[in-house]
Amino acid sequence: MSSQAVTLSGFMPSQNKMPAIADLRNETLFPNFGSCPSEYDVDLGYYHTLDGLYWIPTRHWCLLAEIVEAFIFIRLRLVAKDKDGHKFVIAFYLEPDDTGLRPSDFREGHTVAILYPHQHGFLDLTEGIRQEDIKRIQVIPLSVADVLALSDRVQEQNRPVDGKFACHACGARRESLVVAQEKHLGTNGTQDCQEKGWKEMGHKKDCKVLKDIKGFFTMKWDTFEEFTEFPL
Repeated sequence: MSSQAVTLSGFMPSQNKMPAIADLRNETLFPNFGSCPSEYDVDLGYYHTLDGLYWIPTRHWCLLAEIVEAFIFIRLRLVAKDKDGHKFVIAFYLEPDDTGLRPSDFREGHTVAILYPHQHGFLDLTEGIRQEDIKRIQVIPLSVADVLALSDRVQEQNRPVDGKFACHACGARRESLVVAQEKHLGTNGTQDCQEKGWKEMGHKKDCKVLKDIKGFFTMKWDTFEEFTEFPL
């Protein structure tokens, strides 16, 4: 195992408490396609106004969907399915400098994450996402089911019960565990369990993915100050 380890209590803020960890199953922060706001109406679940004229987001939100197909039809288009299995189209309308994307960049079975998506009606009467900003889209090399399962493990390992945290390898709860030096979210358990967790319990695979998507869990989704972009 390449990473060193530090105690979990040393990784945490004061009073041995973890910051809030986002749950990727949250339907408000990570809505399905049908729950995303429309381009044609103001959705009061996502926007508010101070003067009745200028509307700003109430929070950040992100759509997670599994790539079914990627192809070129005038422009790059994806067919994806959300967490409920509903299929929709993602069509890219990008600036000339951003047109280097290829269908091969979007592998079938991987998850595409889109910040601030809105439902759009295309001229062919289909509904989907009109994606104009390449910095608000990220591909995660896991299926949606695997992304959600990873989220479940992150929740389990980082939520204390009676002040104790779950060991990644054996499941026992202790006040002091160890985490990867890179500060990925998955806990390794005690030093004795660390090797087992890394080799046998999937921690190595989890850490590889968490290195790129840690921001999904640590971002303050409910607090909007300005629009953000990937990487989080």
